[in-house]
Amino acid sequence: MFARKHPDTESIHFGWREAVAYARTALFFLTRKRPKLPLTALSRMSAMDVRTLPPIRRFTASDGETLAYRTYHGPEERQIVMIHGSACFGDQLHKLARHIAEESAATVHTIDMRGHGHNARGSAPAESYTRDVGEFCAHLKQHPARPQVILAGHSAGGGLVLNAAYGPYVRNIDGMLLLAPYLGIASGSLRPYFGGWLVGIAWLKLAATAALNLIGVTRFNDRPLVAFDREACLHDPRFVREWSFDTLLGFGPGMTRPASAEMLDFRIPMLLISGDRDECFRPDRYKAVMDRIAPWASIQLFPGLGHWDILADNGVATFCVNWLERQFAIEQRMQRGKTKDAKIA
Repeated sequence: MFARKHPDTESIHFGWREAVAYARTALFFLTRKRPKLPLTALSRMSAMDVRTLPPIRRFTASDGETLAYRTYHGPEERQIVMIHGSACFGDQLHKLARHIAEESAATVHTIDMRGHGHNARGSAPAESYTRDVGEFCAHLKQHPARPQVILAGHSAGGGLVLNAAYGPYVRNIDGMLLLAPYLGIASGSLRPYFGGWLVGIAWLKLAATAALNLIGVTRFNDRPLVAFDREACLHDPRFVREWSFDTLLGFGPGMTRPASAEMLDFRIPMLLISGDRDECFRPDRYKAVMDRIAPWASIQLFPGLGHWDILADNGVATFCVNWLERQFAIEQRMQRGKTKDAKIA
């Protein structure tokens, strides 16, 4: 259990640019039939052997809230902070995290974000999600081993990773691993209703809440606005059934950055992985989006894999291990640190 005072941070930005993006997405969804998410989409996740889950630990954020997380011990010189996707929980990352640690590629921490998994349910202020991740990374940087910290996120967790990249916490991030990531409401990579993962959207309430945010009224941001597929969740109590506007903003990439920012400030190693049969997003659109925000990023598509399959696939896990060992060799740390410090200065 540890506590960390957070640095100054930007508040969540929601302006006309974001409002227009939400309106266009609403029109895109409303003019298309909502697909049915295949029940097999989560089958590999449901079959995962979780008998070897590490014990729950607790992280105390600067506002006193605690978050549950698990640690998979590997080399202390490399540490990965891994974030789950929308409505999900950290234990879904078990197989990938365990493989990386057992191959001595890194120590991996899987976190349940506020309102998810082992944490109390309910909405949280939008800015708290990025702040929690940033504080966790900052704490890891204080380890005597002076580790390289890689931030990883699946689906909406990938959006949260990108949010962190645009804030002051990027100073504590040495690399990013995006797993079938959500790249933004206006990215052009969305499937209608996220392939059926979303089954209900309160459009009028969403429009009203967005309009109120434009004039600075956020008191209704904690009200449920979107619902996830209960059937696809296989009635697992660890899944969250609904998200609020605050949670949508907290996980949405780019919402903490200035409207003028288009590209990440630091050319840190980035890897985007997706299955070519992703149910929620369009893998063929990823390159065009990444060319705008991080053209140096590597992209790897795996044939035959869906949105959640990549978290339980041995080939994906091996590819991640090889990338980590190639990009974050211990002897490269000093030179990369000097480069980043020079850019910050």
